[in-house]
Amino acid sequence: VPMDAEVFDTDGTYDHSTNYRWTPGVAGKYWVFAKTRHDFGGVAAGILSLYKNGATFIGSREQQGHSNATTHHISMIVESDADDYFEIFAYQNSGGDEVINGGTDEVSGIFGGFRLAGM
Repeated sequence: VPMDAEVFDTDGTYDHSTNYRWTPGVAGKYWVFAKTRHDFGGVAAGILSLYKNGATFIGSREQQGHSNATTHHISMIVESDADDYFEIFAYQNSGGDEVINGGTDEVSGIFGGFRLAGM
C-alpha cells in the first residue's frame, strides 16, 4: 500500500516514494501499526498484512456484509535488527478495482512504528 505522505520521520527511515518500506535502522523492540479502509459495496473480503523482510508477519481479515466500507487495524510489538524492513499489503476479493484508504477522512490509512525505550 503506497503510503506516500509523512507526518513524522525524525530519522528519515521511511521510503515514501519508491518501495514504501520502513527500515528502523537501530536494533530493538518496536511498536508497529497500520490501518486501512477498504471501500466496496456488497459481500467481499478484505485483508491487511504487515510484512517483515518480504514475508507476511501478521494479518487482519474481515468478511464484509452489506455496508460500503471496512477498516482493518494491525498493531504489535516486534523485534527488529538494524536492517529489517516493514511494509504493508492489502487485498480484496470483490471482483473489481476498488478504493483503499477511501473516504474524506485524511487519516483513513496509516502506517508507522517507533522504538520502545528500555526494553
